[in-house]
Amino acid sequence: RIELPKGVQGLAPGMFVMACLGQALTDAAPPPRLRTFAPRFIAITQLGASLTCEGHVTELVEHNGERCAKLALTTKDANGDVKLTGEAVIAI
Repeated sequence: RIELPKGVQGLAPGMFVMACLGQALTDAAPPPRLRTFAPRFIAITQLGASLTCEGHVTELVEHNGERCAKLALTTKDANGDVKLTGEAVIAI
């Protein structure tokens, strides 16, 4: 769960929201295991929003001869509105 700065009017930069999802991903799987990260911006995020980053394994795959897991990723606000989606591939 990530809290964006409160008390400031405006929008959170999309790259910041993407970085939050990337940080959650590398907290779960160390950076040396990350093979691909492909985020997609879905909606604008307001400053002060509380975000939740989630991911789950969608399939086990071979990536460049290495056994990996493909992940589906989402970032949602407190209302459940999706702000960012994406996929990642991590070595297992």
